Amino acid sequence: MKWKLEPPFTWINLVLVLITGTFFSGLLWLPDYLINASKSTFWPSSTLPPAAIMGEIKELFVRDNHDMFRILGEFIVLWCVLLVTPRVKSVKRLSWIPALLYFLVWMYQAYYALSIKLYYEHPNLINDLSLLREVVPVFLGQVGLATYTNLLGLLIAMLIGLLLIHLGFTFWIRGMQRLRPRVRYLLAGMMLVQMMVLVAGIQHFDDSLLSKPEYRALQWVTPKVIRSLRPLDSLMLADSTMEKLKQYDQVRLKNPPNVYLLFVESYGAVAKCLWQEGPLYTQLMDQYAHIYQDSGYTVYSTFSEAPIMGGRSWLSFTSAMTGLTINNHLTFNHLLSADYNYPHLVRYFSGEGYNTYRIKTMADQTQSTTLSYALADRFYAFDHWIKYEDFPYQGYQYDYFGGMPDQYALNYFDAHLLDKSRQPYFIFSINMTTHGPWHHVPPVLNDWRDLDTIKTCPDGTNRSLDFADESMRYFEAIRYAMEVHMRFIFSTVPDHSLVILIGDHQPPGMNFTCIGKITEAAVPVHLISRDRELVEGFADYGFIPGMDVPLSHDVTMKHAGLYSMLVRELIRHYGPEGAKLPAYRPGGVL
Repeated sequence: MKWKLEPPFTWINLVLVLITGTFFSGLLWLPDYLINASKSTFWPSSTLPPAAIMGEIKELFVRDNHDMFRILGEFIVLWCVLLVTPRVKSVKRLSWIPALLYFLVWMYQAYYALSIKLYYEHPNLINDLSLLREVVPVFLGQVGLATYTNLLGLLIAMLIGLLLIHLGFTFWIRGMQRLRPRVRYLLAGMMLVQMMVLVAGIQHFDDSLLSKPEYRALQWVTPKVIRSLRPLDSLMLADSTMEKLKQYDQVRLKNPPNVYLLFVESYGAVAKCLWQEGPLYTQLMDQYAHIYQDSGYTVYSTFSEAPIMGGRSWLSFTSAMTGLTINNHLTFNHLLSADYNYPHLVRYFSGEGYNTYRIKTMADQTQSTTLSYALADRFYAFDHWIKYEDFPYQGYQYDYFGGMPDQYALNYFDAHLLDKSRQPYFIFSINMTTHGPWHHVPPVLNDWRDLDTIKTCPDGTNRSLDFADESMRYFEAIRYAMEVHMRFIFSTVPDHSLVILIGDHQPPGMNFTCIGKITEAAVPVHLISRDRELVEGFADYGFIPGMDVPLSHDVTMKHAGLYSMLVRELIRHYGPEGAKLPAYRPGGVL
């Protein structure tokens, strides 16, 4: 068979069609490649174990590299449809349909890659639209990006992107329509055969426990979109759930301790999983454990499985204080709007005569920020909600969220806002210095008041970031948090107290370092007190002496189990003799 192209076009036209199609195919994977550039190579490669048979070609079908040479099945189908489409007079009009579809798929690919990178979970459009409406404006307001100029610039960039795609598709379709029909049909058939070969190869090699759907060289976006549109499970609070929680109120405590529930932002098992910084973390935890021990404190630690990874701290600490697994924003909204009188941990402590405090040091810069917290304020019902504007901090701002050092916030709160004449008290806080992207940490001073006198960046970097050094910056932030909290405990926390240091979630984009080593949502939990008997009682729940927990340690606790565990131990040690202990529910009350 002799292939002929209509004059004056030659084989160059066919080559241009193939190059353009290959370019559009690779462009669909550009977001995934750029988002994961720190752990990817441009050309196909793989760190997966080779297969027993024909292992050298396995990476052509299954690989863990985020390169741009993978194929989206729907794009091949679209290419084939365009090849067999009869010639039309107005290619420019025809190209708008595939160009718009391609643009939407590209946007979804970017959205999917970002969700997997940050949260390590399949995105849900309904939930994420809620986040986009309620949370993202608050976050962008904190960093100064929530402006109409930036919104207009984003819309213009998207419009320009769509127009460029339309021009590219017009050029591409014209090239295909200049080919003789038999050539177009042959190309379509060859691509379908290529897909069949990829499917067969994937079925042969995709049998490892380490393999995941995103490792396949041929993927389909339609199942992802369908899954993203599925409604999330709604929270149904049955009467039996409420009865379990009401049992906690049936026992009165006698002389219970102050309780500090101190969440450490982005403090996850990644700190120990990191290849270079992990040993440094182990050494650091051993060092702090000895300092606590030498100072008369008992420290026990374990890992707890957080309900989320990479972000959305409010879901994590709400799970801990309610005994419910809250893993999406829609469920969180439903809980806050429907159950104002839910008997959570704060209300339990209030019923036991505790004075309750919440410390929030993220700056309020817009009216929407204040409005977004109004519902949460009513739900949690703290006696005192200490906010950013309650601190007269005048020093250098170390981050874009208000920039107040944790050392200043904790110590100013203790010196000026905490009423120690009314004990016991319950204090809940989540720090900000360990929040990504982990700027250079503030100095730790002997006198925290001197932080007000620092007006410029102490290390002279002016918050510049080096993403190649991300893991070390993260480690330095964790070390800062451990040092600040230790000094705070030594200098301000009364002896008759229990301090709980707990991570909220893994750091965004770094949880891959824990794959195959430990439950990927695991975060450290540390119990610190001078009451040895109280702390040692938590050994029944998987806690071990010290601050360093081996990655091989069983992760049996979840954040939702903290509520029942804490109440059970308080009743055991401070309730009347012979009091019936409520059941420990490691997975929560549901």
